[in-house]
Amino acid sequence: MSHSNDGNYRSIRDAVREHDRYPNDWREMTRYSATLSQQAGSGSLSFNGIWSEDVHHHRWRSYQLGYANRYGQLNYYLYAQQSQDIHHRNNQVVGVSFSLPFGQAGSLTTRFNHDKNYGSQLQSSYTGSAGEKNAFSYGLTASYDMPRENPHEASVGGNGSLRTDYAYLNASASAGRHQQQYSLGASGALVAHQGGMTATPELGGNFRHCGSARRGGRSGGKPPRTANKPPGFYDHPLPRSLYR
Repeated sequence: MSHSNDGNYRSIRDAVREHDRYPNDWREMTRYSATLSQQAGSGSLSFNGIWSEDVHHHRWRSYQLGYANRYGQLNYYLYAQQSQDIHHRNNQVVGVSFSLPFGQAGSLTTRFNHDKNYGSQLQSSYTGSAGEKNAFSYGLTASYDMPRENPHEASVGGNGSLRTDYAYLNASASAGRHQQQYSLGASGALVAHQGGMTATPELGGNFRHCGSARRGGRSGGKPPRTANKPPGFYDHPLPRSLYR
């Protein structure tokens, strides 16, 4: 169990001024939380509870009971949640999630929940990686919202990233009933040294230049091991690209 209090005390005059200026200020002042878990056969039961209070003494609480287990390679989780917001409105949510790994190829995760006040939602995602040292990673998502008072809506999305010797490349796209989003990105660094410039996907950190015969260093083989580091730890060898 845990308890926190930010200790943000103010005078009456300051409190009145802040209330007039920010009437909808719901900053959290106090929070209690508790987490319990118990083995139940081949699965496990869990309980999570949160009770919080904001600077205006509005209170919010939430309790969740869950059960996790697996059937073969399939992992599943069932849960039920009861909550009450600062306006004393009660809500109940029940849900289930499944996760199925496919070895090194990736994993499939599917979630379904029903919210008494909102409605239902179904979401499924697949993440995986491929290539040497899993240089390429990707993800696909699909969701279907079934709100109580609005039209149902489906959306799909995907993303991918590729690590090359010179940069990280990434792209993503998503589309729904009322919106479409697309993005492209790249990141990397140029490192200056006596032999010229070297491009690398790494950002920040310390690097040791290896494998440059022009600098009288090693021309091949394993990079030198860093002093005072355990066996198998080597400084990152920067890829040669712009020595000339």
